[in-house]
Amino acid sequence: MAAAMASFPTTSLSAPSRVALNVTQSTLAPHDYVTACRVRTRAIATLKALYADVDVIATPATAIPPPKVFAGANQWSDYTTSAKSMRYIVMANLCGVPAVTVPAGYTPVE
Repeated sequence: MAAAMASFPTTSLSAPSRVALNVTQSTLAPHDYVTACRVRTRAIATLKALYADVDVIATPATAIPPPKVFAGANQWSDYTTSAKSMRYIVMANLCGVPAVTVPAGYTPVE
């Protein structure tokens, strides 16, 4: 993400997003990438073992209701809210397994 955001101005990011981006840019080293690849390989092996016994793993799509989007809003997403909403999709994205999201349930209209 840090490499992708290098050409964008960070002034439009929320404060938590700027902090997360700055931390990753300043603290990640090449060995961190190698470690992340090892973690991904282990996660893929774990899922492969699980799928030997089950056909489907069902989880919620998101952990929180979607945030309000105000008319005329021109902001990047808030890192904290994004992290909370994506809590259950990390494994599928990390391992590259097929996934589907099915809308279900309702939240009150405010």
